[in-house]
Order: sequence, then structure tokens, then C-alpha cells
Amino acid sequence: MSISALGGRRWRDMSDPVFDVGSNLDGTASDWVAGLSADFGNPLRIETRVRLDDDSLSLNRIDARINSNIWRVRSRARYYSISGDVTASGFSDEGIELSADLRLTDNYFLLYSLNRDISGRANASGRISDPADIRQTLGVAYEDDCSRFEVFFERSEARDRELGPEDSIKFRFALKTLGDFGSTDVD
Repeated sequence: MSISALGGRRWRDMSDPVFDVGSNLDGTASDWVAGLSADFGNPLRIETRVRLDDDSLSLNRIDARINSNIWRVRSRARYYSISGDVTASGFSDEGIELSADLRLTDNYFLLYSLNRDISGRANASGRISDPADIRQTLGVAYEDDCSRFEVFFERSEARDRELGPEDSIKFRFALKTLGDFGSTDVD
């Protein structure tokens, strides 16, 4: 078991106009950043990171995660919230991400994930949309000591100008010691 915490802030003599407010490198002083994590071994890991305004200490960003690995189920949950004060677009963003792998046998897995926008997003015209599922996936995976191969169906509800929801079948192959590569959308 381990618990770790960190916090900090950056100062400099002159601001650099190359950086925007989202980078937290604009101005002469950054916002306060902090992180806390607790790792309870294989069954549970909890991690939270925050960004606090340098003047008012109001919450500009939070990213909280929980990972668990119990019996044959490996699951992950993430909550995030980003204030419009620290984004280039000026719009806030808030959402959750959930994913789970169910081990069917020693080598085969059933996969599911969901990425949900819970605050509504700004589209190209600046209109805020209703909360919606951004992406859902359902698939299967094969894994051995050296590699992992996944095939999954993905439904994306994301909208960008005239482009709307789309369905795709994707694959991903990973060599555990070298990294991974995957397909572009195959409709």
C-alpha cells in the first residue's frame, strides 16, 4: 500500500505570450496544482488531481480516478470537470468515463466502455448541446504473455459541424514490450 501527495506552483519574472491560459504557463505565476493518490495494491487505486485559481483558490479543474481489479473484473472510472476560465474556447467541460474488462477465460476478455458528457458541449455555432454519451464501445480481446488483440464495435455520438453520430468497428494490437497500434475507422 502507498499514499502520495504533491502540490506546487510556478513563478517567473516575465510572462510569455506563446502560452495560453489552458497551459497554466501564461502570466508570471501559475495556478496551484495538487494531487493525491492511494494505491491499495491490486484491488484498488484512487487518484485525484486539481488545479486551483492562483488568486481566489476556486476550483479550475479536477480529475478523479478509481481503478479496481476484483476477481475477474478490471474496472476504471474517471470524473473530470474543467472550468471555462482555463479553456481556449471559454466553455466548461464535465464528464465521466467508465470501462470494464471481464475475464471470460485465461486469455479471452469481454470489453465495455462509456464516455459521457454530463454538462453539455459547445458546438461550432457556440450552442450548448444536451448531455449525451460521447462514445460507447463493446468488444472482445485475446491476451497472452506477449501480446493483446482487441476487436470492438464503437458508437460515437459526438457532433462536429455537419458530422453526426457514427458507428465503426476497430481493432487494436499491442506487443506488451513494444507498444500498440490500431486501425482507423472501418465502417
